[in-house]
Amino acid sequence: MGYNLGVCPQCNNVMSMPDDSAIVRCPTCQSEVSAAEAAALAGANSQMGAQQQPQNPYGAAAGTTYPVQPTYGAGAPLLATWQTNVLFTVLGILATMAVNGFLGGSVDANGQVHTTTMSGIFALIYLAFIIVYAVKIYPSYFTEKPMIESSEAISFLNAFVGGIIFGLLWNHNLTLKNKGISHIVFVVLIAATFALVFLLLMFGAMAVMAGAVA
Repeated sequence: MGYNLGVCPQCNNVMSMPDDSAIVRCPTCQSEVSAAEAAALAGANSQMGAQQQPQNPYGAAAGTTYPVQPTYGAGAPLLATWQTNVLFTVLGILATMAVNGFLGGSVDANGQVHTTTMSGIFALIYLAFIIVYAVKIYPSYFTEKPMIESSEAISFLNAFVGGIIFGLLWNHNLTLKNKGISHIVFVVLIAATFALVFLLLMFGAMAVMAGAVA
């Protein structure tokens, strides 16, 4: 008498069966199963184990699909046609120099800086605008709905807000389709600068008041 391998259809246990038995008892679950059915399951499992899928050079089974990794900025229509406008970039740099000169006030013969109420109000408006531009408008260029779509206007505003350093960097980032973190660094530097100026003005006012009292 010989023995065949079989697989119990109830618990999937692999067992040895006498080749002359029609019904066998599974030693694991104690179920009585058909020897022919158990032998057929064993044959099917062996065939599945023997089959091997062809491999590609990277070790994955042929026909395996992988999720496509999205390209950064792929959903931004502005980036597909972006091209820095040199003329408007230069105009933006000149404009920011003019604004900074206006905000700097005038210096008298004694070296004292004089500012007007209008320049102070304009400085606050300009500060609010550049912060909104860096935080809200510039990042929108890398999205599906840019807040500004004209390359001329964007080239000008990047230079007008960011100046020579950040303005040129932002234009370059648009060319590379990489937003980066320069706009965040810009806001931090602007906030720190204005805080320092505010403190200096306060200390200057306190010194003037102390001198007047003395």
